[in-house]
Amino acid sequence: PCSVCLHPKTAQKLHVDKKKNLKLRMGRKSYSFPLQQDDRIAEGYINIPAGVEQTQGLGGLSDVVEVLI
Repeated sequence: PCSVCLHPKTAQKLHVDKKKNLKLRMGRKSYSFPLQQDDRIAEGYINIPAGVEQTQGLGGLSDVVEVLI
């Protein structure tokens, strides 16, 4: 399955550092993805893979993403 990545400090700030899945909403659609923490991802950003079936309905590259906790 497709997973999303966050910097560990971002995951802590969002209180999702202990979660295995992350639910995201862009516009009217929401999806749940496996969560990986990676210190190579810039703090404050979410890496969402593009070009895969699981993310095709999410929206554009710079759209606002809401993390549902």
